[in-house]
Amino acid sequence: MPQTLRFFLNDRLIEDARAQPTTTLLEYLREQLRLTGTKEGCAEGDCGACSVVILDAEAAGGPSYRAVNACLVLLPMVQGRRVYTVEGLRLAGGALHPVQDAMVRELGSQCGYCTPGVVMSLFEACYRRDLRESWQLDDQMCGNLCRCTGYRPIRDAARSVAATCPQDRFSEQLERPGESIAFTRESAGRIYATPTDFPALWAHLAAHPQARLICGGTDLSLLITKRFIDLPELVSLEGLRELRGVTRLERGWQIGATTNLAELEAACLAELAAYTPLLRMLRYFASRQIKNRATIGGNLCNASPIGDLAPVLISLGATAVLRSASGTRRVPLAE
Repeated sequence: MPQTLRFFLNDRLIEDARAQPTTTLLEYLREQLRLTGTKEGCAEGDCGACSVVILDAEAAGGPSYRAVNACLVLLPMVQGRRVYTVEGLRLAGGALHPVQDAMVRELGSQCGYCTPGVVMSLFEACYRRDLRESWQLDDQMCGNLCRCTGYRPIRDAARSVAATCPQDRFSEQLERPGESIAFTRESAGRIYATPTDFPALWAHLAAHPQARLICGGTDLSLLITKRFIDLPELVSLEGLRELRGVTRLERGWQIGATTNLAELEAACLAELAAYTPLLRMLRYFASRQIKNRATIGGNLCNASPIGDLAPVLISLGATAVLRSASGTRRVPLAE
């Protein structure tokens, strides 16, 4: 499994054999690559100033752009992926991207600190194919705080570009297959592993029993950015593709543990009559940037007091399917 970090940043290949696994993408962009358009505000995924876009090649329904909080994304999480920052949006000849032009046209920026993050959330909106309701546009932008302009001009800019899907080099990337995200990094007593099958996962956990499981990182990364806790052994579940997705069964649904909140919300929208309670909760649960990374399994297993999935899933009679090296068992979620 490769130990060199390899990803595309603004369509330029980045390779780094020395990157530390608990370095955040935000820190790497600003301090190593000197791309300072991406700002640090809260360092906990609340303000959106650090928003960048990642091309999610494994998204349900096909590759999709996802705005995420760079302050909560650890470097190994972008292995094999395409990442875009505000510096990479210029079109041929130096022309502004339509979302940048919309912000200028609608007077959506004042001091400018939040503007790069706002632009990246608009970028995701620009290429989304599922923006049909007015509340979805509000939801798209609710993770970006602006202290200057008020939100009307920003919302006007969003409305003018949402779901326009221009035919450009960014839309062309959506047609290309993704690269492998398999990755292991061992350095100075630290290890980050992304196994791609369950036997490899069980073997790694047996060899590193103190390792913490991670996937979206929207909770666990806060131990690094806010509490400055060292997490020397991390095992990512992102490489286990069979854990991701929402599947209709004969009686009910099966939701994979690494399915993110945005995908669960999309599945609920497709089956509105059957899953109205879950959809109503998801509408008010977290920002778009968090929904694009936070997973179902992480939300339940972390037992966070702000993790709203457990009550509604218990009320719907959900059952947890628990898997380990010794087998699989089913437990009612209420237990």
